[in-house]
Amino acid sequence: MSDNQIVLKTKDAVALSLLGGVCVGFGAFAIFSFFSQQRSSGRRSPRVSHLQFDRFPMAQQRLMRGGSEDQDVTFDEEQLQDLTSDDQVKMLSAKTQRLQQQLLAARSEKYVVSNPNRLSASDIETIRSLFDAFDFDNNGYVTHQQLIDLYSKLGEPLTQKEAKEIIAELDPNQQNAIAFDTFLSWWHEQHRGGKQNKSYAQKFKFITAGLAKSGFDVSKVVVKELGARNTTEFRWTFHYEQNNGKLKEISPWHDIPLHHHAHKAIYNFVCEIPKWSRAKWEIATGEAYNPIHQDVKNGKLRFYQHGDMMFNYGALPQTWENPKKVPKDTGCPGDNDPLDVIEFGTRQLKTGSITPVKVLGVLSLLDSGETDWKILAININDPLANLMHDVHDFEKHMPGAIHAIREYLRIYKVCTGASANKFAFRGEAMNSEYALRVIEETHEEWKELHDQHIETV
Repeated sequence: MSDNQIVLKTKDAVALSLLGGVCVGFGAFAIFSFFSQQRSSGRRSPRVSHLQFDRFPMAQQRLMRGGSEDQDVTFDEEQLQDLTSDDQVKMLSAKTQRLQQQLLAARSEKYVVSNPNRLSASDIETIRSLFDAFDFDNNGYVTHQQLIDLYSKLGEPLTQKEAKEIIAELDPNQQNAIAFDTFLSWWHEQHRGGKQNKSYAQKFKFITAGLAKSGFDVSKVVVKELGARNTTEFRWTFHYEQNNGKLKEISPWHDIPLHHHAHKAIYNFVCEIPKWSRAKWEIATGEAYNPIHQDVKNGKLRFYQHGDMMFNYGALPQTWENPKKVPKDTGCPGDNDPLDVIEFGTRQLKTGSITPVKVLGVLSLLDSGETDWKILAININDPLANLMHDVHDFEKHMPGAIHAIREYLRIYKVCTGASANKFAFRGEAMNSEYALRVIEETHEEWKELHDQHIETV
C-alpha cells in the first residue's frame, strides 16, 4: 500500500507541475498581449519594415498599419520619438512610399477615366487650348455659336442639322453655355469606334499641324554638342532643318516661337537644367546664337551646391526681363534674362529639349535686388496635365510642392555664404491669369529688343 501511495503522490505532483506550467504560460502570454495592445494604441503605426508592406495592396497596407481603407494613417513627432532610430527611418520610408503609390494610383485612375482609348494628354490639352480660345469671357463655357466655330476649327464643320442635334444633347436646358468637360466627353464619343475612329489619329495630327505657328516646325530643331564636356568651352548649339535638308544655326532665345500653337494657351519651354541634376546650364544671352552653356564663376564651372534640382528648369523663348524696367508689384528691375520656367512634370527632360507646356502660375523671386520671375508650368504630355489648370491645383494633386520649391529658391545660395533670397507677394504663388500677364509683358519687352536687332545682352 505504501508503494502505491508513493506512486499516487508522484502522479499528483507531475499533474500539478504541468497545470502550473500551463497557467504560467497563459499568464505570460496575457501580459505580453496587454503590453502589445498598449504599445499599439499608443501609436498608430507598428514597428514593421516598409519592405514587408510591398507585397500587399494599398488597402491591406492601411489596415495592417491600423487604418481603414478610406482613411490614411498618420503619425506625429511624439509618436516617432518613441521609436528607435532604425524604426523611425522605416516608418518614414513606409509613409513616403505609401504616398508615392497613392499618387501613382490617382494618376493612373484619372488618366484612364480622362483618356479611355483615343485621346492622349497632349490631345486633351490641345483641344482645351482651342476651347479656351473661343471662351472669350473666360468663364469656362462656350456659347452655341462658339461651339459651332470650335467644331469648324477642329476640322469638322457642322451642318445646321448636326449643330442643332449636338447643341440639344450638350445643352438640354438651353442655357447657351457648354462646359469643357461636357464638350470633351462628346468629342471623345464621336471618335471612339466605327468608321470615324480609323481616321481620327491622322485627322488630329493634321489639325494640330494647322494650329502650329506658320513658318516654324519645332520638330525640325536639332541640338548638337560642341566642344569637350566638363570644360568651359562646351556648348549645346541649336540648328533648324531647312526645306533643302541643310541645317541652319538658330538662337533658342530669338528664333524658337514663344507660343507652341497659334492659339496662345500653350507655350514652348526650352529646358536648360534637367530635374535631379546640378550643373548650372543656361542660355548664353551674351553669345552669338545664344547656345546653352554651363555658367562659370571665378574660372570654374558652376553647380548647385544646395542639392539636385527637384524640377525641370529652363526658359520661355522670345521673352526678356528688361533691367531698365521696374515692375510695380516687385519694386526691383528685371534680371536681363529670358523668363525662367519651373516645369513640374513627372518626367525628366533633356538639356536643349523643346516641350509644349501649360502655364499654372508664377513665383516672384527677388534675387540680389532683381526681379526674377519663375513661371510654374507643366508638360502637356504629362498625365498630371489634365488635372492641373491653375496654381490652386497644386495642393490638390501635388501637396507640398509649392512650399518645397519656394524654400529651395529662398535658401539655395545660403550654403555658399550668400543671403537668403526674398519674394514679392509674401512668397505667394500668383495664379495663371497673373502669370500670363507677366509673359505677355516680357514678350513685348523682347519685341522691342528684337526690333532694334539686338541679339545679345
